[in-house]
Amino acid sequence: MKHLANVLLANPFLRVIRYLENQPPLLAASLSLLLVFLIGTVDTLIPSSEMTLSIVYAVPILMAAWFAGIRFGSFISVTSAICWLSSGPIQETGLALTCWNTVVSLGFFLLINYLLSALKSGYERERRLARTDGLTGLTNRRYFHELLEAEFLRSRRYHYPLTLAYIDVDNFKEVNDRFGHGAGDILLSLMAKVMVNQLRAVDVVARLGGDEFALMLPQTHAHDAQVVLPRVQAQLMRIVRHHGWPISFSIGVATFVKLPPTVQEIVEQADGLMYDVKLHGKNRIKYEVIGTATLSLAPTSKRLMVPTS
Repeated sequence: MKHLANVLLANPFLRVIRYLENQPPLLAASLSLLLVFLIGTVDTLIPSSEMTLSIVYAVPILMAAWFAGIRFGSFISVTSAICWLSSGPIQETGLALTCWNTVVSLGFFLLINYLLSALKSGYERERRLARTDGLTGLTNRRYFHELLEAEFLRSRRYHYPLTLAYIDVDNFKEVNDRFGHGAGDILLSLMAKVMVNQLRAVDVVARLGGDEFALMLPQTHAHDAQVVLPRVQAQLMRIVRHHGWPISFSIGVATFVKLPPTVQEIVEQADGLMYDVKLHGKNRIKYEVIGTATLSLAPTSKRLMVPTS
């Protein structure tokens, strides 16, 4: 990550790309259109017998296709062809040849737009697949840790509480053995839907692998977590009872009022609480508050065990 940051700082071109990726598409569209007119103006001032700037029009087309989408890329392609046509007198080459050259240029511009748009779609698809779990559509382990790292830094800077919960399915193997692996997949998918529906848009639900999930709840106090997690567990148990699955859920919940030095310590804390539940009977929620008690939070290291009804 540090190497990438150094590359971005050292390369202005990459910095521009990174900047435009984080801006609304309208900005890139406006810049592309402005660039077309600037190129067209310069192209008009240069005698066509000395130089042609037709290839330069590819720059705003590439910008529009990548940052604003194929539709605006097509618009910029047509606009570029019109500007290129208007930059040279028709009588120099004749009407028929001028029309032919314009059609060829337009086809070239549209081809660039199509190819780059297809490349962008493939890139976005691969990036999305690299960040999501294929079965549940949730955030995967790798991307979850990236999001947790970002939230860790934000919470530390603004002194926000941060709650992390780890959820493990008790006796998941028995579902696969008795009902088949298809039932196990259905269970995991239903769990994902329930958890997403029970949480806020700013919360993150991730499948860490197998039957283990994680919930990141930014700016969430301990007393809020003690309301949210039992509700999530209750909804999960409704699904279990409906399908007759012989499972339950072991949940470890760590609320950090004061953050530890590293993200890894946050993960280990929540993971340890969850495994402690599994070692002592399963089917429980275990809470712990880490840090100095502030903002109506419970005292340091207060532990609660909440059984499932």
